[in-house]
Order: sequence, then C-alpha cells, then structure tokens
Amino acid sequence: MNITWRRFDLAAFAAGLIFPLGFAPFYLWPVSLFSVGLFFWVSTERTVWRYFLFAFGSYLVGTSWIYVSIHEHGHAPLPLAGFLVFLFVLGISLPWMAFGWLQRWLNGERKPAPMGAFLFASLWLLREWTYTWFLGGFPWLLVGYTQVGLGWRAPFSGMVPVVGVLTTGFLLVLVTVTAVSYRHIEDRYRKWSLAVIGVLSLSTFVSLPMTWVSETGDPIRVSLVQGNIEQSTKWDSGSRGLILNTYLTLSEAEWGREIVVWPEASLTFFRDMANGVLGQISQRAESAGSSLILGLPDMDEDGHFLNAAIAIGGGNGEYFKKRLVAFGEYVPFEDQLRGLITFFNLPMSRNVPGPAEQPPLTAGELTISMSICYEIVFPELVRNQTASPDLLVTISNDTWFGASLGPDQHMQMAQARAMENGRYLLRSTNNGITGVVDPNGHVREMLPRFEAGVLRAEVYAMDGDTPYRTIGDLPSVFLTMLVIVLMVTTNLKWNDESLSMKP
Repeated sequence: MNITWRRFDLAAFAAGLIFPLGFAPFYLWPVSLFSVGLFFWVSTERTVWRYFLFAFGSYLVGTSWIYVSIHEHGHAPLPLAGFLVFLFVLGISLPWMAFGWLQRWLNGERKPAPMGAFLFASLWLLREWTYTWFLGGFPWLLVGYTQVGLGWRAPFSGMVPVVGVLTTGFLLVLVTVTAVSYRHIEDRYRKWSLAVIGVLSLSTFVSLPMTWVSETGDPIRVSLVQGNIEQSTKWDSGSRGLILNTYLTLSEAEWGREIVVWPEASLTFFRDMANGVLGQISQRAESAGSSLILGLPDMDEDGHFLNAAIAIGGGNGEYFKKRLVAFGEYVPFEDQLRGLITFFNLPMSRNVPGPAEQPPLTAGELTISMSICYEIVFPELVRNQTASPDLLVTISNDTWFGASLGPDQHMQMAQARAMENGRYLLRSTNNGITGVVDPNGHVREMLPRFEAGVLRAEVYAMDGDTPYRTIGDLPSVFLTMLVIVLMVTTNLKWNDESLSMKP
C-alpha cells in the first residue's frame, strides 16, 4: 500500500470522526457538510473500503453512548464493554460497504459531474432509508438532522416539513458534493451545477418563512413529570412503591390540567398487578378533569412482555410499542448472550412488539399520536401512527445513556418529528430531556436533566398538514431507486478523463 492510499484512507476515517459534530449537542452543521465533502473527495479510489472507514468513524463517535449502557448500567467489565461496542459499531458500519460497491460499479473509480454528484447523493438517501427498516432499523446520524434545533441558522431547516429529514439530507449532500466537484467538471456542465446549487438554495430560502399549519382551539394546559429514578434501583421490586409515590407526589398539584404525562415505564410493575392503583389514580384524575398518560410493562395473553402506554382519567386507550431496541428490549442470539451481562437479563429485555395497527390514545376530545422511546426516531412510523392527531406524545427513559450524547441526539430527532408533522410534541422522560417542542421544532420549555420536577406548558391542537405528512418519504425513495435501477440495468460508466478528480 503506498503512502497516498494510507493518507486518504486516514482522511476518510477522520471525516467520519468529525461527522457527528453537526448533530446535538454540538450543532456544528458546517462541520458535518465539510465531512461529507471530504468523504466524497477521497472515495474516488478504494471506494468500498473508504465507505466502511467513514461509517466506522461516524458511529464510533456518534453512538459512543452505547458504552454507558453496557458498562455503567450493564456492569460489563471495561474490556468486555469495549469489545461489545466495537462489535456494535462494526456491525452497523458493514452495510455501508454495499453502497460503496454500488457506487464503484456504477461510476468506476471516478466522479464525473454532475451525474457523479447526483449518484453519490442518491446512494446516500437510499442508504439512510435502508437504515430505517433493515434488521429492525437503526436510523441514527441522518444528515438531515443537522438542520434541526437551530432555527433559521440552519439553512435547510425549512425543507424538513416539506420533504422530511431523509430528503432534506439528500438535498444537503447534493449541494455539498456538487460544490466540491465544481472546479473539476467541464465548462459545459458548470452552468448546470450552478443551477442545481442556486435552485436548491433558493427553494430552502423561500421555504423558511412558510407556515403549513395553524393553531386551533383553546390552549391546552399540560404537565410533564420527570421522576429522576436511578436506573440501578428502577427495576428492584422493593422500589416499586417508592417510585409510585414519587410520581404521585410530583403530580399532586397538577390534577386539573388537561394532560399529565409520566415517562416510559414510570410504573415498574405489570399492569395486571397495578389495576387497583390505576383505578384510584384514574378516578382522581378524572374528577379533576385531567387525562394521565403513563408507561408501564404489560403482558399479552400468551405471557409475552409488552412495553405499554395507557391513558386514564379523562383519557382512554392503550398503546404497545412496535419498534423494539435490539439488546435492550429483546436479545438477538439469546441463547448465546443471555447471562453474559446483567443488562441482558432485565425483564424488559424479553419484550415482543405490539400490533402494527392500533387505535390512538385520547385525552378528552384530543387524539394523541403515541411513540415510546426509540420509536420517535422513525419518520414514517410516527407519520403513519395516527391519522390527523392533535398532539404528538413520546415517553422515554434515557437514563441508560447518562450524560452522553445519546439523550441530546434523541431529543433532536423528536424535534424533527414535530417539524415533519406540524404538531406540538410532548416529551416526558425519567431524567431528561423532558420538554415541549412546537411545530417549528423549537424547544419551548425544558426541565433540567438529572432532577425530579414537573414541566408546565400550554400547547395547541393544529389545523392542517405539512407537505411531508401528506406525501412521506416514498416518492423521494422511489425516484432515487428508479434512477439507480436505470444505472444498474445499463451499467452506466463515465470514462471521460477530463471529469476525473482522483486525489
């Protein structure tokens, strides 16, 4: 291997390491775009390998919160925790190589423009979409999220309610790599490239002030309760009463507000064991005119565990989590891994998913689109959860991730769901980040992390739908796949040496 290859292999890995800096809590979106541009530049040669290096660097930093779960809460020894994190990062990086192979096969080891830039951006979109469903899905670090959480300072933020996070990422990548390749293309293509950059930039500028939905009805008074229960004691059977009393005490002054929300698994005993207590709480809430939404474990008729959310008091309904977290709520290769570390032995690591079709929760006359924890990171799942919801509600327990990057990234993705769907979002967690997000993705109110408390706010039901809520991701994915399929079937390659930009 010559020194040039080593240098550009290292550049691909370094580009991956800095890519997560564009996401919460850093919000340095230009760094992520620089990273994408650098990766595009160096993937001219050794494409498949450099795709892997970029992915491995990205996930090594961007999903470092996995270590906290395994070591601090799973009590795995340091060497074992490090090895398991390595295996996790390796596993989620390997699929990138398939897209690197496809780019190399279609495009050779060259980057003709403008088609080379379009191919790269199309493969990026297709890969991100694949990560929303492949092997259960892990749609983390989607580049469109870099535009969420900064308002007007993120130039493509206005596109999120129009086309969603996935297609916003496609546009970001297309503009970035077109700009990077500009000086290496023939004169006859330069006007086309400038037109691409100009039209897309103008479109997002025009979309920034546009309003797709409007507030309707009276303000809705909500209270989000954050219990701050230690993970080390949360599933101890002796702590059940103490945990219940914590939430009842924090909620005592909140009865009378329209909606009160407790976090995921705020009660740690199964629903059939809690019927008496739940009945008393429901009567208290209903008499005060409140709807209480809370999370707790449940069981189906066959004895399988379910992660549930229920609405009681003035509310009604039940919801069972559909998208489960691998190794957290179920254990792949269970016979080999069960017992390896205590993290894999908790009761909630034996869950099964709920039905695909479930009626929505209600809070009084309001219709609620419910998501539990990990589900909020799936754009199409949230979009299809409930027809014309009045509010989005998500409950979570990010205690597993401590003070790592995980909770901030998780909140940023929840903000994107509010933008995509044009709805207020209520997010109640055990120890943060508990907050209220408006339809523009701005966090209106937020509780301090690692403190017990109650967040009071006023929100509104919304009238109308965003373009994304109407059309979703499939049109963009279909068009992208159509272009790639045409390239595959004809095995197009561009061989003009003047378009080459080998490093």
